[in-house]
Parts: sequence; structure tokens; C-alpha cells
Amino acid sequence: MSDLQYPSPEIHVLSAQTAFRTLYVHPPGIAPQHWPPPQAEYLRVYLIGIGCQTVIVEDHYIDHVFMHDDAVYYVRSLRSYPNFTKRLHFFKQSFDDASWRAMIDRAGRGEYSDVQEYLQAGYLGFSVIRPLPDSPIGRTVLPAVSSQRASTDTASCFATTRSHNVHLAGFALRVDGVPFQSQDQGVSACATTALWSALDCVAATEGLAVSSPASITESATRYPLQEGRPFPNEGLTIRQICEATRVAGFSPLVIHSQSVADDTLQISSYAHSGFAPVLAIVPAGGGSTGHAVCCVGVRNGPTPPQTNPTYKFREASSGLRGVYIHDDRLGPYAFASLAPLTDKKTGKVRTCVSIEWPDAHPDESWLLYAIVVPVPQKLRLTLFRLRRTGLNIAQAIGEAFAEPQTTLDCRFELSRTYAKRIYTFGLSSEGLYRAACSIVLSRTYLKIV
Repeated sequence: MSDLQYPSPEIHVLSAQTAFRTLYVHPPGIAPQHWPPPQAEYLRVYLIGIGCQTVIVEDHYIDHVFMHDDAVYYVRSLRSYPNFTKRLHFFKQSFDDASWRAMIDRAGRGEYSDVQEYLQAGYLGFSVIRPLPDSPIGRTVLPAVSSQRASTDTASCFATTRSHNVHLAGFALRVDGVPFQSQDQGVSACATTALWSALDCVAATEGLAVSSPASITESATRYPLQEGRPFPNEGLTIRQICEATRVAGFSPLVIHSQSVADDTLQISSYAHSGFAPVLAIVPAGGGSTGHAVCCVGVRNGPTPPQTNPTYKFREASSGLRGVYIHDDRLGPYAFASLAPLTDKKTGKVRTCVSIEWPDAHPDESWLLYAIVVPVPQKLRLTLFRLRRTGLNIAQAIGEAFAEPQTTLDCRFELSRTYAKRIYTFGLSSEGLYRAACSIVLSRTYLKIV
């Protein structure tokens, strides 16, 4: 027993300008891709864009997500993978090791609250470095920031983010975001990581545990496979995504792409409701290899006038300009525009998803194939049925009041959130009391303005 050594964790400080060059070192042997990996370069560009100046490194960090993946798959490998990771913390302030030591000293001499407030004020989130040579980017949570190309007449919405608590050297910090990690082809492929991010958005609200990528793959492949094996994982089918969603305690809504108008309605409404749709996409230029990304936000512009003369109202979803996605090939919060594109194979007009880097460099174009939305089991009313009710109401109001033109906005909202907003509606005393105390609310929210 005397030969067994306890880990000796170290915490040190690096400049953001040098951190990525020193932390993501080329693995020994032959790397199957260029180095550093594109996800690391994406993180560097994204963090510099949001003002990151300093990186604090925890050399020994036990990440519960990687720990489960390691227990399921990597611990059985011939190569000896450690079960711990590194964790990087990002800050807006500029300080060095000496300043960090001075903060620790001040905290122990009665200034703990001041130091914690200083660190929280500039905290930009964290990223785990896994001990996987080809896929080092592990669980990463950063704030959602709109693309620099967003114009003044657009607004971004990230209703899917939630608060994540972080502990660093005894300081309690917090960051709001949606977790991201790259696929590793061992326990997870693109669909697995996309679904992992999507489930995190609703699990906390429903009081359910967040699944790890390995557990998602296990759930998706627990029944006989048509071909292949569960590990290493080369990708999930839509049916397998649905099965993993059910095992996690949610219901999967599968919406096959129909038209740009229908697709934007579904994506916009569910994203505004706090659900993260998984987008199944295929290459616009042809090819059999599909891809999956997680929609974590939307960018909206002015709602255009109604083009159908029989409708006397507009739909808020028609103002959708694009979506923000977690793309495991690139990084978190990548912007993707949605536009019509004629499929050369079929001649049909389909929804084109054009992904770009945070510095506005275009990636490539994809065609939307299907949308999978994990929702709570108690949410039984689909968006289609909700909209069908709203159409009649919006049409009646639009016919009664020509100006300003009525706008229909369909979404879901927690009843407790809606109950809180009742006090801002300007109701009469009797109406306010009835709305707050005498009405049983479902989760449906139909907004007509």
C-alpha cells in the first residue's frame, strides 16, 4: 500500500494568448487529423471574441461525465487511460500566478467575499481536457454570445441555457450555458453528443439526472442492432435517438422536414420554449454520411408582412433568421442560417442549413432531414395542435382589428413562470385574482399580440 500515490493536483495561471498553444499538445505517434483539433481552435476564437484574458488550469479534476465514459469503455482498453482530466477556467480579467496567490492570501485574511465577487464578475465558464489523444475537448460550458455578424435589427434568444455551479479552490462560481463536448468515436458520435446537450436543457427543469454520452449510447443500442456494435460508436439512427430519449425519461417528438416555413415554425417555437431540437442534416452536395447538431438558440429579425391574403395575421416564426448550434465538429454556439435550396436530386425546395465559424468563416451547407425534440412526458399537446387552435383565434382578432396587424406566437412555458407574468398584464382586481388563484394552468402558452 505504501507504493500507492495520491494525486498531487496543481492549480496554475496562464495567459489566454499562450494557453491553447501549451495545453493542447500534439499526441505521441501518428495523429489521424491535423493538430490542434478544430474544436480547440474554435474555442480559442470564441473565447478571444468574448474577452477572455486569463486561464486557470486545474491539473487534476474528476469529471463525472468522463468518469462514466471511462468506466464503460476506456478502462477496458489496452492503453492505460487515466480516469482524471484537466479543467480550464476562463476569466475576463488579466492576472498571473502571483496575483492568484495574492487573492488566495486575501481570502484567508477576511476578504473571501471580495475575492469571490471579483472572480465571479469576470468568469466566462470552463472546459475539460480529456486524456483522449484525438478528442481532448470534454464537457465545456460557456456563456451564449450572439455572433458578431448579428445586425442591429435582429435579436438572439437562448432560452435553453441553465445555470451551472462550479467550484474552484473553494470559490463558488456560476456560468449560464448549454454543455458541449466533441465526439470521440469511442462512446459517442455526433448524434450522441447532440442529444446529450439537448437533454441537459430540460433535465434540470424536470428534476431528472443528466445522462452521460456513454449511457445515451447504451440506451440507444440496448435492443438488437441491424448491423455493427454499440462501442466503438459510429453514429445513431433517429430510431435510436428516440429510444435513448425515452430511457432518459423524456418523450421524443420526430418532425420530418417539410418546407422552410414549417421547419422554421417548429425550430423557433420549441427553441423559444426552452427545448433544444436535435437537427438531423445531410450534405447539400450529396453523400450518404449524415450529421446531427443541437439547436441551442435562435436569431430573430423583424416579422415580415403576411403574404397569404386569406390570413389576417402574421406569424412570429417567419422572422427567424438562423439558429445557434452545438456542432461537435466545430464548437459551441456556432451560427447557422436557414434558407430555401433546391435539392438537385429531387428538384424539391428544402431547408438549407449553412453553418459558419464565430469569425464568420463559412463551414459548409447541409439539408435539414428531420427534427427530434426531447420534451417532458407530461407535455402531451404538440405544437401542431397548439398552432391549429391559435390560427382560429388570431384570424378572428385580425379580422376585427386591421391595424396593427396581429402576430401569432406559439410556444410552451412553465405554469409557474406564466403565473408570475400575470401581474404584468394590467388586469382588473377581479381579473387578476381569478387568473392567479382560480385557474389551473397547463404548460401551453399561446401568445397573440
